Amino acid sequence: MAAELREQRVLAALRLRDRVSRQTLNRPLRLVAPGVRLVRNLSGLTMITAAPGLDVYVEDYLRRYTDDFVPPPGEPAPRSVALVLTIEDPRGSYLPRRLRLLLPRDPDPDHAQQSDSLFQPLEVDLYPAASAPLRGNRSALRVSLTRGGEALRGALLRVVRVDDDALLGSGIVDARGEGLVIVPGIPVTRFDATDDEDAPVMVAATPVRVEISLAADGVWPVDPDQLEAEHAANLQHTAELSLSSGQTAVLRLDLPASP
Repeated sequence: MAAELREQRVLAALRLRDRVSRQTLNRPLRLVAPGVRLVRNLSGLTMITAAPGLDVYVEDYLRRYTDDFVPPPGEPAPRSVALVLTIEDPRGSYLPRRLRLLLPRDPDPDHAQQSDSLFQPLEVDLYPAASAPLRGNRSALRVSLTRGGEALRGALLRVVRVDDDALLGSGIVDARGEGLVIVPGIPVTRFDATDDEDAPVMVAATPVRVEISLAADGVWPVDPDQLEAEHAANLQHTAELSLSSGQTAVLRLDLPASP
């Protein structure tokens, strides 16, 4: 049997993972982007092997690479081509999301440890749907969000511990105005952080602050990375409550109508 040599260049690798556990999702997910060719490898990574605006880049690289080990073409410049993908979960356990990816990624081996390197897979978090199952003793917050009585979709929910402002978890409100934030690691008991001498030394509940931000464009599905990056600028509302280990808190909010 004769061996066959096949050459293929990769533009980027995506590692799709659970937002809460950060574990790689190995089951089939639907990635949609016109003109983009996607290949899944044995390591669970989704490889982008072709994309609009980069066909010449790949063909030139392949043609020269088969004859000599030369650097990739200089044009287009790294991160100069924007590619938008939509990721969906056929099972509905994760919310759909958009992903904006800048290509080509940096192909220089000397930069292999940098986050935008071609040799580093891009970590893509999928956020749990409101119907996602709760496992173990994870705590959770369920939010119903409306504005002027109408369901408000696409809001980012962040649960922050009051004592030290540590981010405990994030979630996205779906098209029906329902959101779920799964918060692992809430202790059964903890030391009370207040200065009240009459307060008990050990308490069961953890005070948290719920921060709600909303992008101005209202596009659905949202890009969670953009929402997280612009959270402070788009903050709409905050609310305080307590979470207990293995328990689910419920928050219903009707935000004032936009002026």
